[in-house]
Amino acid sequence: MLSLPKILFLVVLAAGAWFAWRWIKRVGEVRRVDRRQAEALDPKAEVTVRCRTCGTYVVAGAGSCGRGDCPYGRG
Repeated sequence: MLSLPKILFLVVLAAGAWFAWRWIKRVGEVRRVDRRQAEALDPKAEVTVRCRTCGTYVVAGAGSCGRGDCPYGRG
């Protein structure tokens, strides 16, 4: 037969398990969000091409470097 202390113990045990489950799920969600944010902040590589005139690498579609013979337009 269940006495009052046993019932209270079971209620406290169930509440503790429920709070522990919520905490574990919350930690997992925070880790997923942090991982997504870290991936979003991760810089992406840009495509570069070698300049035929001076040999340096510039971002594709970049403007002129200022040299008169620059193939990427006038600055």
